[in-house]
Amino acid sequence: MHEAPFDFLLPALQQDLPPATGPGSGSPGEPPPAAAPSGGAAAGTQADGAPGGAPNPDPPSPFSSLWIFGVLFLFMWLFVIRPERKRQKERAAMLGAIQKGDQVVTTGGIHGTVARLDDQTLTLKVDDQVRLKVDRNAIARIASSKEKGSEAGAAKEKAPAAAAS
Repeated sequence: MHEAPFDFLLPALQQDLPPATGPGSGSPGEPPPAAAPSGGAAAGTQADGAPGGAPNPDPPSPFSSLWIFGVLFLFMWLFVIRPERKRQKERAAMLGAIQKGDQVVTTGGIHGTVARLDDQTLTLKVDDQVRLKVDRNAIARIASSKEKGSEAGAAKEKAPAAAAS
């Protein structure tokens, strides 16, 4: 007889298989035993391919990983979005509170006193004869306010009077 090209693998494969039991297990000429009808699936497996006839667990819900995205969004909200909105509101309040006579510092580091206010621009008095027109958004901080200075001056005047009595 003619030998198949992969017959040399049969002894190695038969060593890995469990020993066959039942009728027709030892004779190569006998037909294989008839499998019990199981709805089209092979004996020992379920229709969806679970080995050994063990029941499959329920498939994962599409919402089971949704909580991870919820936690990620909560983290982003608490540590990124909310603090940034707070900083934006504080900056808008600071820019809206600028008055004539306030000493400010620009983002470029220029110190000056507000000489004139417009809707979008400020005119800064940098020196006696030097005035710069800058965008309102270019103000980094208010170094000292006219109101803060008068309040501080009033507090200094009250302190020596209280110490003298």
